[in-house]
Amino acid sequence: MQKNSAWGDFEDEYFLLYPSDIENYPLIYEDCHRVTCSRANYKKCEDVSDCPAYYRKTEKIENPQPFILDFFTSLTKKKVIYADCYLALSISRSSFVVSPKLYAILRDMDIYGIQFIPVTLLEDNIVKYTDFIYVHTYNFLPVLSLKDSRYQTYHGMVNRNNLLRIRFNNKKLGKTILGNRLIFRLPLERSYFIFHVSVVNKIMSASPIGFRFIKIRDIDYPNTEKVFI
Repeated sequence: MQKNSAWGDFEDEYFLLYPSDIENYPLIYEDCHRVTCSRANYKKCEDVSDCPAYYRKTEKIENPQPFILDFFTSLTKKKVIYADCYLALSISRSSFVVSPKLYAILRDMDIYGIQFIPVTLLEDNIVKYTDFIYVHTYNFLPVLSLKDSRYQTYHGMVNRNNLLRIRFNNKKLGKTILGNRLIFRLPLERSYFIFHVSVVNKIMSASPIGFRFIKIRDIDYPNTEKVFI
């Protein structure tokens, strides 16, 4: 395999966080439980401290308050599973929550650009878990190589939020010290959580379930309307 420039072969060094293919994997639904919240007023909700929209901000949240999320099971009919080392992604894939054991692993690594916020998880409007933690990731790095990545096309239009292949701008990524790029997100409408191999190895040593990591180098999806990240 041909290596990249002296800046590093980052597509082999980083992994994408992706939903598990296990049969009963539920997604998290980021619904606001305030009656006044709606898609039309979504931006206004970013100023409401217990609304999920508040925690999509690109900076650290001062004095964060616990909030509520739902396990999305009504359409999938998938039974929610629980394990002491479990992670669940949101439907929008712009957030994720972790169970206590996985939280402890990430907390002890003292990773730059992430913040832990208590969350209550519901299933069918009933409180299911109160010990999960929302991982607010506010480390956004504009390191995507626009010319080398590949995007989904829909009716001839390019959708830059749906990536079929991820390639980094190695010069930009290499200029960021490792401690500041262990976990980061790409600044796109559809977020992508990128994990350094050192974090992946630490997490996988605990045999977690509910998600999988895909090496960036291996992401190369066909351009169809049904298959994309």
